[in-house]
Amino acid sequence: MPKLSQGQGARDAFSFDGAPYTSIGFVSDPGGDGLSETTIRVALHGEGKGAAWNVFTMTLTPDAPKGILGISGPNNGPYDGVVFSREDNGGAVGVNFA
Repeated sequence: MPKLSQGQGARDAFSFDGAPYTSIGFVSDPGGDGLSETTIRVALHGEGKGAAWNVFTMTLTPDAPKGILGISGPNNGPYDGVVFSREDNGGAVGVNFA
């Protein structure tokens, strides 16, 4: 499971390997990191030249430390990459592509 970089404003980018991913899973322990929440901007790039970016926000809290972002369906994808941007003080976050 990849881990996102820690720290306010940290960014990580992943190019998809052609697999038909349908979701991105997140896990964090904001309370353990001394935070009230963990907030991540998720920018997904559509496949093909000139494709647009679709932007989502994932917020995790001590009461809801896991989240899943669906990235398939009639209004989503297919995507060829993703950029994660930290919009918090940067506690530990693991991501999973499925």
